[in-house]
Amino acid sequence: MDIDIFGVKIAPTLVTFVAGLSISLFTYIIKSIAAYYNFYRFQKMIYLEYVYSDNILERGKEEVETTNKSYVEKIDYLIKNELSHLKYSNQYKYIRLAEFTNMYLKEVLDIMGQYTFKNIDSEPFKHEIIELNTVQQYTKQLSKLYVERRKDYVEFKRDTFLTPKEKNRISLEYLNVLDK
Repeated sequence: MDIDIFGVKIAPTLVTFVAGLSISLFTYIIKSIAAYYNFYRFQKMIYLEYVYSDNILERGKEEVETTNKSYVEKIDYLIKNELSHLKYSNQYKYIRLAEFTNMYLKEVLDIMGQYTFKNIDSEPFKHEIIELNTVQQYTKQLSKLYVERRKDYVEFKRDTFLTPKEKNRISLEYLNVLDK
């Protein structure tokens, strides 16, 4: 016995097939949206918690270095003990984002750890303020690069935060500004 829908007779098996397909498609769409939303929330949390540049001048170089080192340890723990046990289909995105954030933090630590030759005639305090301003400037620059490049890293379009050439250029710029 056929089912009459808008004057068209359709076999019951076809109606059942379309209904089953529709439910499966709806479930898939809902799961995809939920997965995207969850990853977006994770990405936002990582950015606000570990990347968002705060005022280095207020906190001081040593405190920022200590904080960033603890962030690297926290993210390593997150990758090894939490993200590796997820059962999401996009688990690799979470891990890649955490790895990329670690790369960013290590670059900031590298820049902050570079030593310069201080001018004997300059006041140490004045030099330290210039150095902290410069570090602040470069961490903001690195933060912008982080935001621009994280999607490419997560999607396997790039494999480093900075290329060696970019790293050398930024290090030289940093040292040149401090030597002035």
